Amino acid sequence: MFIRLIYVLIFSSTLVVLLGFLNTIHPFFDSLAHFRVHFLIILASLLVLLFFMLRSKMRYIIAFIILSIFVYLYTLIQRFDSIPSVVVEEHITMMQFNLNFRNKNLDKVQDCLLKKSIDIATFQEVTHAHKAKLEELRDKYPYQAYCEFATVGGEMILSKYPFTGNGGCVKGQGLVWREIDAGNKKFSLVSLHLHWPYPYDQYNQITTLSKELEKIKGPIIVAGDFNAAPWSHAVDRIAKASQSRVISGIRWSIKVDTPIAPVWLPIDHILSSGFISEQITTGKDLGSDHLPILSTFVY
Repeated sequence: MFIRLIYVLIFSSTLVVLLGFLNTIHPFFDSLAHFRVHFLIILASLLVLLFFMLRSKMRYIIAFIILSIFVYLYTLIQRFDSIPSVVVEEHITMMQFNLNFRNKNLDKVQDCLLKKSIDIATFQEVTHAHKAKLEELRDKYPYQAYCEFATVGGEMILSKYPFTGNGGCVKGQGLVWREIDAGNKKFSLVSLHLHWPYPYDQYNQITTLSKELEKIKGPIIVAGDFNAAPWSHAVDRIAKASQSRVISGIRWSIKVDTPIAPVWLPIDHILSSGFISEQITTGKDLGSDHLPILSTFVY
């Protein structure tokens, strides 16, 4: 009876993983893809248990499958960005952060921006109270842009570097961007907030936003709460529209409470073109259900 239960759980976990690879067919499968790592770990654990329970030649096949799962997980977790071998003097430090409209700890956010010497920042779920608090930093971040999105708040950009005058706001659709002049380099910075894939309207939202992203030329940094895993169809569509690529690796940026246990998901990302990501990591808790993403770009 117990071994039958193991087989049922193995079949169920495998099915969820495989359906997630159909994410180009329907947004429902893209939602399942969020949990690919979780179900692969469950599957590998069940297969290890089965390996010790069986005494047949099936053990060799099971061992091969377990090894394949861990190799695949390694490719998801590992960063493959090429870091320049020569010293590059031009650095841009960045923060990407979904503030959470309920966040009352904006003082922590201000302190982090200043202590980390952040040059540019992208925010989501910026309420009018948050916006007023961030505007207190105009002496350090004189260049700011805001765009209304939904009841949870809008998107915002902060920059130490001046805007060139090029930019846009797709009101109610979760995107604001500005072209920035960093002295030796001009680039566009996008703050993005996507809906959840299914049963929400992420697919049509990306269709709308892609038209705006396709207008943006040259080097670009797209940062935001994608509500999608880095290997998702949603992230791939944004990458193609903006002619950029997601910084590889997994950063567990949000904890979601479930009836069984809290689950961490990697749904906050930074995509870029024309830059090399020298460093990227999740920061400390700043009062949101998301963690900030801190990165350093070189050029």
